[in-house]
Amino acid sequence: MDIIRTLERCLRNYDSKKIEINGRAYDLYLVPELSEPELNIYEGFLFIEAEDRGEFTSIKNYRAPISGYTPRISFILYGEKLLIRDHRKNKHIMRSLNKINTSFVNKIKKAIINPSQTNFDTLFDRKDIIEEFYILFQNTREYLAENIKGISEENERIEFADNFLMQMMTLWYLQVLGFFNNDDKYFITMFRELSQKRLDESGFKSYKEFLEYFFDKIRDNEREQYYEDEHIGRVVVIGPAIFMGSEEEFEIVDIPDKCFYQENITEIILNENPKKIKIGIPILNLFESRDWIEGDIDEYVLGALYEKLITADVKKKTGSYYTPEEITSFIARETIEPYLLESLETDHTNIESLIEKADPDTLMSLFNKLWDIKILDPAVGSGHFLESAIDVLVEIYQKLRNRAAELGLGGFEITVTDEKGELKNIDLLEIDDDHFNLYLKFFIILSRNIYGVDKNPAALKVARARFFLGIAKHFKPSKKDSDVFLRFPNVHFNLREGNSLIGYDSIGKDKIDLFSFSGAQTKDKKYIVNKINVLDELMEYLESCSKGLGLEGDIKSDINDLNLIFSQKKFKWADIKRVLHIKEKLVSILIVSLNSRQASAINDLIEKIDKTFQSKFDEKFAEEYGLNIDEVNQINAFHWILNFPEVFLGKSGFNLIIGNPPYGNILKDTEKKLLKARHENLKDISSTFVERCIDLLSDLGNLTFVITAAITYSTEFSSTRDAIYKNFAECFIATFDRDKCKFFEGMTLSVSLIFMKKKKKGSNCKFYTSEMFRETPNFSKIKYSSANDYILTNSGLSSNEFSKEHRLPKIGENTKILKKIVKTTYNLNDLINTGKEIWIRTSGNYWYNAWNKKPYESSEIKNLFVKKEFANFFLIIINSNLYYMWLRIYGDGRHMNSDIMKNLPVPDLDDIKKTSDLLDLLSSKLMKFLFDNFEPEKKRFETSKVKIIIDLIDILLGRLYSLTSDEINYVINYDSVIRKGGKIEGWLFNLMDYYFFDVISEQNQLDYKFLDFLIDETYYHTNDCTEYPTIISSLKDKIKPLKVDKWIILKEKMALDNISEEEELELKKINSTNLKSLKITRNLINELIRHLR
Repeated sequence: MDIIRTLERCLRNYDSKKIEINGRAYDLYLVPELSEPELNIYEGFLFIEAEDRGEFTSIKNYRAPISGYTPRISFILYGEKLLIRDHRKNKHIMRSLNKINTSFVNKIKKAIINPSQTNFDTLFDRKDIIEEFYILFQNTREYLAENIKGISEENERIEFADNFLMQMMTLWYLQVLGFFNNDDKYFITMFRELSQKRLDESGFKSYKEFLEYFFDKIRDNEREQYYEDEHIGRVVVIGPAIFMGSEEEFEIVDIPDKCFYQENITEIILNENPKKIKIGIPILNLFESRDWIEGDIDEYVLGALYEKLITADVKKKTGSYYTPEEITSFIARETIEPYLLESLETDHTNIESLIEKADPDTLMSLFNKLWDIKILDPAVGSGHFLESAIDVLVEIYQKLRNRAAELGLGGFEITVTDEKGELKNIDLLEIDDDHFNLYLKFFIILSRNIYGVDKNPAALKVARARFFLGIAKHFKPSKKDSDVFLRFPNVHFNLREGNSLIGYDSIGKDKIDLFSFSGAQTKDKKYIVNKINVLDELMEYLESCSKGLGLEGDIKSDINDLNLIFSQKKFKWADIKRVLHIKEKLVSILIVSLNSRQASAINDLIEKIDKTFQSKFDEKFAEEYGLNIDEVNQINAFHWILNFPEVFLGKSGFNLIIGNPPYGNILKDTEKKLLKARHENLKDISSTFVERCIDLLSDLGNLTFVITAAITYSTEFSSTRDAIYKNFAECFIATFDRDKCKFFEGMTLSVSLIFMKKKKKGSNCKFYTSEMFRETPNFSKIKYSSANDYILTNSGLSSNEFSKEHRLPKIGENTKILKKIVKTTYNLNDLINTGKEIWIRTSGNYWYNAWNKKPYESSEIKNLFVKKEFANFFLIIINSNLYYMWLRIYGDGRHMNSDIMKNLPVPDLDDIKKTSDLLDLLSSKLMKFLFDNFEPEKKRFETSKVKIIIDLIDILLGRLYSLTSDEINYVINYDSVIRKGGKIEGWLFNLMDYYFFDVISEQNQLDYKFLDFLIDETYYHTNDCTEYPTIISSLKDKIKPLKVDKWIILKEKMALDNISEEEELELKKINSTNLKSLKITRNLINELIRHLR
């Protein structure tokens, strides 16, 4: 096979060593780049052709040691499958050999030949898979929409096609798991059988008719785990979770058989470039061409595909963008794990080390914390963030379980009902991995831990479907009765439709008068009473469950109270509170009863309570805020305490909130009217989401969002940052530029990751920020620096004044430089308003300019006046890298905001005056070369061509701001991805130091005409690639560096009268040495000048 030859050819370049795994010897191909001998870590590749399934499974589940000779990446062949496993990251992917294309082979080659974390991650990255599948999906969708009958409007046909394809894709996934007649090709098998039967004039008239019958049987037989008959075989009853459209909608549509399957089409899909396929692709052929479950397509891709189906116009209107898996996984882990570590008050810095060294008490404490954790995504969409949160929780539970097993512990039990409705305890340590994951997700994570709200019902359907698949993949149907009984139709999702920003999150005693309103109408009362009468038949079960769970009170009395409350004409606060407590108790019983036949009746009652009280809450909400009920219905108010009493009743909210809230000025006028009393910034909905979620978060909880980068630089977000400052202990913000860090397809907005930690009112939050990245970094290695002391207000820099209108700096590794810049007394504003006219461009992104004359007509070209003696300084600093860096720290990466410009601190004014000759020369050269590189037709300056002059400017500015040589070089090379890095050679840097020292020490010995000549020659040498004149070549090796760094430091100490006798003596020695070097250089320059003449 080609893949075998490829692997063997790539691996032969590495030395190998025999290692033993589960009693078998294997060659470990050692990779020097992955090894750290001083830590006894020798990582490498494994390539195994497994002889049997047992060997395959043992390698797949192998837990590699953290030291010694250990596999990092394994390639395992078994049958017609290739499994690739990253042992360090505990993830794998499985591909069918006949479905591996050239693109994936190239990924494998790159990972082996150039081993790096980036190339390893690419093996598991499915962006290209999703893109390719989406192209094929669009083909199938168009083919289906063109051929269906029964829907006249084209947009409605497309919508039906989308929903039906998503539904069929979900069912195909379940088919591969063996849910339907234990046949992983069930739908194609049935298509072929039905085609044959029609030839015999028997069976269903069409494949669509078969699907109608099939859907009916798997959707509604909630009392059984399996359904079986001669028409469809033995199938798992899955309930309504995966169905995207209504039964009625499907019944009226006619779909010809050719839209489902055609022979020989799959081979074309496998071998052709998706963009070049011209024929219509049937549904089942599309699905047959992909790898499923552990390969290309899984529950994650289902969500990703849905997000791609949302049009760019809809994304813009709703401010909704799909977040890549890499980011959702990072956020979920970095939000959940620190919270658990903090709540356990441990010194461990990660969960893995905590669990590895945990004693029984610590493990039980962690288990209890996990059991009770509440995680919310308030704009859940199709569930990407919650899917990642589920993965993190499962991984932690698994590690906890493994450690508990090592210690021989017990007691990690959950209480559930069996198929007979009888309570039983299940010890999570005594069941196999699939059953463990199944019970974990079904009875704990989805039912107790995970919550989501969204305004889009279609997105919520996808979220439910993908979460359902996340459970289903652990279920192993067989021809015999499975030893696991699970009522899939009863799966409990805490996913709700509604407007997260509007509605009651709590009801206190202050709402007594508000909730004195009329009770249910007669027909509602009768309906509820009937439901309670039905529950009488279940009372014994409810009482047994309540007692078994240790719930307070008598459930029979609760039901009677519920009946009584609904029969009243007025509801009081006490009634509301009582109903919510009863609902909370019913939810607790429902969760353990998900496997029982009684679950449906309990759920019906809960839904009726929700429906009745939702309308009453809406009525009072409308009354309180002066709206009519239609307006409240239109904005879809969501009452948190009603929907999730287990989170808010007697508790303070969610422990963790994660997500990617919508962005932009998209709030409706009615919403703004309701929100303006509590929120200042209504121009960007993401600001409102942050402030709302602070209210929804419990004490010591964490809140993490992907959000617009305006959270740092925009003054309009000042109130939001102030709310964070008053409510959290710490806040970390990493910011990414829109150009090369595009998190979201079709989005042109810079974004931030914001981690708000340990909510506590009055905390005086410590903010830590990264730089504004041009390229996406390794998220786990981002450097943050304290930002509180560098707040930029309208009146200048301040510390912790978040209540004022301000900007938050994006610092990262720039603290030392920023600290030196801001320590000066004056700022640019002190130099402005009178004097010489200067022109600036108010936008830039890559380059910012100031000119001594108006360059061209544009609304972005503005004039201002600068004091004459500082005009040249103003010209060079606005064009400098240092100023560009200042704008990147405080601005949006594009606009030159006047407040940021005016508040730039300037060096000592006397020092600026001393360097006036240097400033005159540099500014005149800069202006000349800038206008030499102006393109009038495009109204564009090619500023990159004058970078050599800008580098000289930054050397002078750096010295005026007391920067060291290393710091100046950092400024010169700042954002080198865009600004092409430093163009200056070391000898010229040294020469600029001589000129600086010459003027600051008031020696004034050096000739400026020579420097003028030198700058010209260097500029043309850099841009025209000409050779230096011999005279300059002879100079380069003779300019030795001055001791300017130490000289500046000691001079500052002397000026502050903070210098020791020893340091004062050192300063005198350095000064003397520098003066001697200056004299030598002066003589050298004078000699060269004579030679030139």
